[in-house]
Amino acid sequence: MRLLQLHPQIRAAARWKNSHTRTISTAIHQPDRVPWNTLVSNLQYDPQIACKNGRANLKFRFQHNQGESLNYFVDSLIRAINEQADELRRTFPENYEIPSSDDVVISDEVTMRILPLVHTWRSHCWNGISDKHEMGITNDTIDSELCSHAEHDKDCKCAFPLGERKMAAFLRQYEENDCYCFMQVNGAAFFNLEITKTLLIQGEIDTILKIFSHPDVDYSEWWNQAECHCNACDFNIGLDQMYVMALRSYITLNALLHFPQLWNHGSSHLADTNDYRQLFSYQKMLREATKTNPTTEVATYPHRQFFGITQPQFNDLTKLREPREWEISAKSDTPLMLEVVGVPRRLVVPHNPLNPKNLYELQMYLEYCWGLVLRCVLLDRAQDLSFGDEIDKITQLVNDLGSCGCCGGTSAIKYGPYGGPSQRWMHRFI
Repeated sequence: MRLLQLHPQIRAAARWKNSHTRTISTAIHQPDRVPWNTLVSNLQYDPQIACKNGRANLKFRFQHNQGESLNYFVDSLIRAINEQADELRRTFPENYEIPSSDDVVISDEVTMRILPLVHTWRSHCWNGISDKHEMGITNDTIDSELCSHAEHDKDCKCAFPLGERKMAAFLRQYEENDCYCFMQVNGAAFFNLEITKTLLIQGEIDTILKIFSHPDVDYSEWWNQAECHCNACDFNIGLDQMYVMALRSYITLNALLHFPQLWNHGSSHLADTNDYRQLFSYQKMLREATKTNPTTEVATYPHRQFFGITQPQFNDLTKLREPREWEISAKSDTPLMLEVVGVPRRLVVPHNPLNPKNLYELQMYLEYCWGLVLRCVLLDRAQDLSFGDEIDKITQLVNDLGSCGCCGGTSAIKYGPYGGPSQRWMHRFI
């Protein structure tokens, strides 16, 4: 299995793991390629930001050169992502032999590596719809050995049936469906979308590139998708969730590492208002990366594992918890036990990723999020998904650092043309 090489900071963290002289500021990721100081120089801490929630947050300084400065940061981050994605792609074959529809494209070795995670999401997310679509599994499902059943064998209870490992399974395409008909119409295609997400999470890039080398694979409709297109449904089941969750966590934590006054190392609780965990931007990141979704939660698994968040703690309808409620919940929750490659099972000091004792785990998590973003870019290129709204998306994620989202008065962006390489009309900073 090919994995991203660990950044030198991660190797250093491993040497420092048992040292008493660790400094959490060393966890800042890609300091030589990403101008984090440019970003945070435009932010300041405000313990009582003027919004209807009265919640502490970072806010933008609105300096005279803020637009130019923040646009430079966004463009630099995108350039760093693309440059490292180029480097990563060169570690794999330039071309792959196009598999036939009956070829098994996920090897036995890869299958055994991803099988525990497949079993997890099939038992947690799919079981509730098993009466509508035969994809739910029960506790007696076989998950420790390869499936050898024939296709359409009704006795097969395997978490990852052999037929779903063949090229033909990945040739299924999205079809538009009416309300409450998603699984009946798209369940089979969606299953292999979840397999693709699992491969991304666990770093199986070679397998992904082999599958997506087939000219008839079409995931253009799966990048950003909803169960149906009525006003009640969110576009929260597509591949873009992998990219956005990882990028939001990556940007937010790297920015907060520049505000040591908020780390509150002397306290294990949230009573102190000068604690980064009180910030709206931190709690929004936590919620967005770990919230419950009745249809799919695969994209949340690496983040739940790192932050120690249980399955029902956040969902689409839950408002961000008040600090006291969140503290009580954090004390009582037990993390969903997962095995995600490259992500520590749990923090040394629970629910406090910026605690100095969590330096190694934090660095590993930032490296993991960065690698997941790169893998999403490689998949985009293999499929020509043109999710190239990354400029727009990163701009919005940066804006979320200093915007409570409830009053609009703290927003740093406006509509306007961007004259860079993309030549798009999009949100850009004032």
